[in-house]
Amino acid sequence: IMHLRVSMYAHFREPVKAALAKRRAMLSEDYVRDTYCVLRYEAPLASLLGFPAELARLTAGTAKQWIALSHYAIVTGDPGGRAA
Repeated sequence: IMHLRVSMYAHFREPVKAALAKRRAMLSEDYVRDTYCVLRYEAPLASLLGFPAELARLTAGTAKQWIALSHYAIVTGDPGGRAA
């Protein structure tokens, strides 16, 4: 399980949250100020593959993101989300 931190302008917040919800990432912190925000999530590594490019597209390349190992967990089913 990976820890994901995204800092960006606040007006990009909802599209980024929607993109992460589609990836089944679990929100752990949502810090918002007038013009800036920080989101923290936990998600399996497989569900975050390709996210940096999507984030750049959603935020016109202005967001910063960090992904780091949070902890190990048992993965049930196909980690890539493919049907059997």
